[in-house]
Amino acid sequence: MRQVRCFNGYFVNGFKFHTLSYGDDKKSMNSGVRVKGSCYGVDERDFYGMLTDIIEMQYFGNNRIVLFQCDWYDSYRGMKIDSLHGLVDINHKSRLASYEPFILAAQAHQVYYANYPSKKRNDWWAVCNMAARNNFNFQSSDTPSDDVQPLDDDIFQEVELNVPVPVTVGLDLDAPGVLVRDDPSEEVDSNEINEARFVVDDDIIEEEYDDILENEDDDEKDNDELEMDGEEVGFEYDSDNNMQDD
Repeated sequence: MRQVRCFNGYFVNGFKFHTLSYGDDKKSMNSGVRVKGSCYGVDERDFYGMLTDIIEMQYFGNNRIVLFQCDWYDSYRGMKIDSLHGLVDINHKSRLASYEPFILAAQAHQVYYANYPSKKRNDWWAVCNMAARNNFNFQSSDTPSDDVQPLDDDIFQEVELNVPVPVTVGLDLDAPGVLVRDDPSEEVDSNEINEARFVVDDDIIEEEYDDILENEDDDEKDNDELEMDGEEVGFEYDSDNNMQDD
């Protein structure tokens, strides 16, 4: 682990969360947390609590994870559910028996706890689910609209191809007669071959030999001039014919 940081607030899932200690003097409550229960059991209930701390753990490779530390209320003995109206009441003096304070920040939904105007129900709060601020309800594709053309949900796919596919059969090069031409071959006149040959003249050879000798003489003169230039600029030669500085 590279670094651990704590925050007083955090934006996630379109909600603005505050820790309980940071939001004590605020007019609005942003510390109520709801976590959806497991979808495997019918009797599984959601969990409600208060956000007490926000922890970010940074790992090597720019990987990080954000955890919410919460105080959870008892979801069974401290909860009342009105299935007819969809109302949920929480006993804020009850606590979850098991110690499981941490959840992922991406799992959190925001709720608001409202007091009842009655002394007999001072221990109970009404749970109000908050709507995400940065989420927008777009029109569903099931509802018809004059501006939007309906999409055809039927998918057409051919099971078989009606177009013939050409198949190229390769040649067996080892088979006899593959490299034999069926058409008659043309006869070539031997006189045309002799005319196409290049005849080398002795004069041309002598001229090329003279050019080679002249080039060798020019190279020797250039080497002598280079040695004289080396002596003029102050270089000396030792017994091994290596150049030395003055």
